[in-house]
Amino acid sequence: MRFVLTPHVRDILIGRGMTKNGRLLCSATHCLFHPEDNPDPDFGREIEVKGVVKCPRCGAETDYYEAAEWNDKSRKPIIKCKACGRVIPKEKVKWTQWVVSNHRHSRHLYYHDECREASYQ
Repeated sequence: MRFVLTPHVRDILIGRGMTKNGRLLCSATHCLFHPEDNPDPDFGREIEVKGVVKCPRCGAETDYYEAAEWNDKSRKPIIKCKACGRVIPKEKVKWTQWVVSNHRHSRHLYYHDECREASYQ
């Protein structure tokens, strides 16, 4: 099954215990994001939430993590435009990280979409 990874979906997977130490890891034998020279087998395999947000006022495009700021009052991240400072609703974010899930017996395996496609070539 192929799906878009959003913060809400990531939190659901963490809550159901389908992650390793709170991190969603790619299960591909040759993960494209894992550097070969690193001895840690989990380094670089984390599947992160990625998205692009376009400001409705000025039209500037920024990365979701660059624009997100933590708000202590509401205890949620808010998205602010880096160019004009306007608060942008989460509905304007276009999520770009696709994840492929594969279920084998009782195990749940997750892959970057790019890693899964590269394993078939």
